[in-house]
This record gives sequence, structure tokens and C-alpha cells, in this order.
Amino acid sequence: MALSVFGGFAAKADTSKLLEADGWTKITTLPTATDIANNYYVFVDNTNDLMLGVAKGVNQDTKWYSLGVFYQTSVEPTSADINEKTWTLETQGDGFAMRNLEYSVSPFQTEWNAEWKFDTNDVYATSNDWCKVVLSYADGSWTIQNGYYPAKGYLGPWNDGNFTNGAECAANKTGNNVGHFQIYAISRTQFKQNLLDNASASNPVDLTPWYVTNATFDANNRTGWSEEGSGGNNNTSIGCEIWHRSNFKIYQNLSVPNGKYKVSLQIAGTTGAGQVYGTSGSTTKTVASSAAAGSNFQNTVLSMIQDRTYGKVLTDEIEVSNGSLQMGMKCETTDQWLVFDNFKLYCTGVDLSDYQTQLSDLVSECNSFIESGVVPDACETIISDAITLYNKTYETAKEYSNAIVALTNVFNTYKNDTELQYAYAAYYALKAKVEGLKTGIDDGDTMTTFTNAINTATTNAEAATTVAAINTQKGNLRSAAMTFISTTTGQFDITFLASQNYADWKKKDGSAAGIVQDQFLTNRPSDIPSFAESYETTCATTGRPSRNCLLVTIRWVCMQQLCIPVAVALTQRRPKAMLTVPTPLRVTSTMPAVSCAQVLRFPSQRHAISMTSLPST
Repeated sequence: MALSVFGGFAAKADTSKLLEADGWTKITTLPTATDIANNYYVFVDNTNDLMLGVAKGVNQDTKWYSLGVFYQTSVEPTSADINEKTWTLETQGDGFAMRNLEYSVSPFQTEWNAEWKFDTNDVYATSNDWCKVVLSYADGSWTIQNGYYPAKGYLGPWNDGNFTNGAECAANKTGNNVGHFQIYAISRTQFKQNLLDNASASNPVDLTPWYVTNATFDANNRTGWSEEGSGGNNNTSIGCEIWHRSNFKIYQNLSVPNGKYKVSLQIAGTTGAGQVYGTSGSTTKTVASSAAAGSNFQNTVLSMIQDRTYGKVLTDEIEVSNGSLQMGMKCETTDQWLVFDNFKLYCTGVDLSDYQTQLSDLVSECNSFIESGVVPDACETIISDAITLYNKTYETAKEYSNAIVALTNVFNTYKNDTELQYAYAAYYALKAKVEGLKTGIDDGDTMTTFTNAINTATTNAEAATTVAAINTQKGNLRSAAMTFISTTTGQFDITFLASQNYADWKKKDGSAAGIVQDQFLTNRPSDIPSFAESYETTCATTGRPSRNCLLVTIRWVCMQQLCIPVAVALTQRRPKAMLTVPTPLRVTSTMPAVSCAQVLRFPSQRHAISMTSLPST
């Protein structure tokens, strides 16, 4: 059995602790048979941040060991105190029975001619009509009706209007004293996993309900426990009592996840006679019983039920690496009288090695990506900063998992952005060609201005995190090149200026030509026929080039959707010249077999332009 320690609470509607992201769902319809077989439930007061939990009955108190239902301050769903505020439901007639996770021996019940009662008066392995409650949802909240005495009322505070922390409940409330609740559900598997994922030395989680059988002896027997020893006497009734036993030992062998654990037990009587222990492999952690006094068996057990810190001893951490743990209590002296109850198994952290390896591998992958240099410096800095932020040593599996997810999200933003990587590569390909314009040109003010413009564009490109920002700097490079060519005397290959931005190519009627630049040549449509076509630029509708523009004719060989330019001719008002072959293009499936054009405007017309030649086709 378990007892809560009451404290203050912050009044507010419902609770913010049970999150959908952690697997909790606020239900508004009656759970099905499948639901109640697979889920745990938490009842939260509709107005105040209070949960229904269990503690030693005060007003109920039909029997000395009875537990009642209480309004209790809400706790974190991954704390050691959540179990006593968590419930299972089971079908009872046309209603339900409620059984607490901490005290799971029997469901709660009302009593004969005592409709206000709702406690653990009797020990029932299975529910009966005395245990029945009726759950109803209306106007945004649930009520819990006394199923055996439905006309008598509902669950609510024993003292009218006392919807406060520590208030005991009765099952005969009416009017404004009826309790209204939100019911949260979570799968039993997820609930347990959440505890394991958040276990740490600073947040030990109670795994007793899943791994320890009959930890509180509330069925009045020692089922699930193994014993050694001889002589003397023993008694089991809610708790256990031994006296004058020789080499006594009581224990369970558990299969648990690898990690770190502590074992606790409430024990009173002969000081130091009882030794609580946990053993895994060759490691044993033992703590001797404290000096908790005991007068007689029943009063001592009652003290333990009323105060779950009474006589409690706790071992040091036991590290489990083989999945096996033995926990128990032993007494090697015969001169003893001991009363003990309420074994607990706490996990202070699961094995984190797999998470540590996963995070380390992810960091290595991130660093390799940074070293590859396929994205701008700004993107690399974002990834590097994320590594610094998340590559740490954590206490819990949840913290490792959150860090891995967060770093992965940052990394994938740039790792999977092939358009950004292509734009970045295209920027440097264009920069190399723009830098090539300097070849054979003497230094001077024009060269300095040109170099500064290139450097500025490159700095801004490295600071970019989007395709649009990189393309802006590509445009700045092209503008710098056009200005340089127009103000400098020399011989230049300007093919790249005519072919870099295919979105600028137009049909003769001025509409888009539909040419798509695609370095990776992915997602090729299958319906494009093979054809050969000539496309040509025009500077004006008259077809006559002006002094500050170029007339370019390109012949393409198109096989399926890939078009290869094989010859380019450029005409100004000077003699005709040839250009080098630009990069391949991919055309869209809707591109018509018509001529298209791009007009290159130069800021100045101070010199003639001479081009390199190509073999004829």
C-alpha cells in the first residue's frame, strides 16, 4: 500500500503535465474493452490541478489498513509518485471498477448501508457489484457515480466544497459537491517506457508494479517470494513479521532492463538485524535496518501505511549489465523481531550506451558533411552550433533521444536540400568563369573594382542559407562580369553569360521557352520524343542587333529529354564569331519545338568582342 505526502497546489484548470507528445490522450467517450485492457488512466479535477490518488483513509477507516481516494497535487508523469495517481479500469456489469496501480490487490468499493464509502475495505482479487462505478461525460467533463447506490450520488470531496489538495473523497455527493474530472489515457507500454526513458539519479522512477510480485503483501500471503531459513515464527497480514528465525532470507529474482537500480524496504524492530539488499552478478549492495521502533505487529504496520518513510531504508545503486537482479531482505542472527512491508524497486537510469553510440555516429556524419564543403559557410555554422548544443553527456534516455532528434532535424535540413547544394556548386562554377575573365588583363582600378565585386558576392553567398539568396549573388557575379567586359579592352569567352540562366530564354513572341536547367537530370519525363531543333536569340523583334546586345544562335541535339548544345554562333554588328559549348539542358515535356531567345544587355559599347571557335557539326 502507498501513502501520499500532501503539499500546496497551484489552482488552475485541468493540468499541463500530461502531454499528447508523451502519449497521453484526453478521452471524451467511454473506453472499450480493448482500451481498458491496454491503457492506464489518470483522473484530473476539472477546475484545479489535482489528481485522484490513494492514501490511508481518514474518514473511511472501516478497517485499520483501508485506503481511501484523495484529491492530490498533480505530479510529473515520470516521477516516482505517479503510480499512486494512476488507475486501471475493468468491466463491472454495465459500469466499471477502479483499481489503483500502486495498490493493485483489489479494486475500490462502497459498503453495505454506507454509500459514502469508497475504499479498500475488503481484499477482492476480482471486482464485484460493490465495486461498480458509472462514468458519464457531459458538458466537457466526467463524473463518477456510485454504481451500487446510484441514487445516492457521486464521487466528490468528503467535506462539501473542499476541492483542495489532501481532501478525502466520498461516494454520495450531489449538486455542487459532485466531482468533475478530465480523464487521461495512455498505453501501458508507453507509460512504462516513459518512466524508463526519464530515469536518472536525480529522478528515480518506481518500477515495482511491473517487476516485483506482491511487494506489499496485501493479499495476506508471500506469493511470489522465495524464502530460506529455519526455526522461529512468522506472520503475514498486510505486512510481514518474523521472530527468532535462523539465517532468514526472503527474495525475488527479477529480469530487468540493463541499468542502475536501488532497492528499498520499510523495516522495524531489532536494530540492524535486517539487511535489505540487491545483487546483480558479483555485485551486492546492502543496507542494514534502521532503529525504527515497533510495539506490536499491527501498530507497526499501521505506522508504515500512514507514513511511507517510516523505517524506510534504501540501498546504494546496483548496476545491472546481465538483465538479472535479486532483491530481498536477510537476517543472519536468530535474536530478532522484525516487521517489514512495502518493497520498492527504483530505476536510477537505463543503459545509455546505444544512445551514446548513436549520437557519436551522428556527430561524425555531421562533421564529415561540413568538411565536404557542399553548402555555404552559414549552413555549416548552423550545423556546427547544433553539434555544440546537443553533443553532451546526458542522464536519461529521453534526453539523448531528444538531442539526437534535434540534431538530426538540423542536419537533414541541409543534407537533404539538393537544390541548395546545386545552387552553391553552380555559384562557384560561375565564379570560376567570371574569374577567368581576368586572364591577360592588366591590373588597374577597373580590375580592383571587379575583384571587390566578386569578393563581396562570395562573402554574401557564404552567408546564404537559401537557394534564392545564392541566386541573388550569382546575379551579382553576372552583373559584375557584364560591367567589367563593357569597361575593359580584351578578348573574352562569354558563353557562360548566355547560358547560365535558362529561365531567361524566351520564344519570339516573348513568352517563356520552358527550358529547365537540371544538373542532376532527375525525374525525366518519358514522353519527350527525340528531335533536333535550333534555338536562337534575338535582340529585337526586327531581328537586327543593336550595339549593346548580342545575337546568339545555338544548335541542339535532343535525345529523349536531354538536349546537348553542339554549336553556338554569336553575332554583333561586328563580324560573326563562334562560342564554346554551354552546359546540357533538360527540356520540359510541354516545350514546343520553336525558337527561343535571350537578350544580353551590356552597360557600355566601348569595344568589339572576339570569341573562340568550335568545330562545325
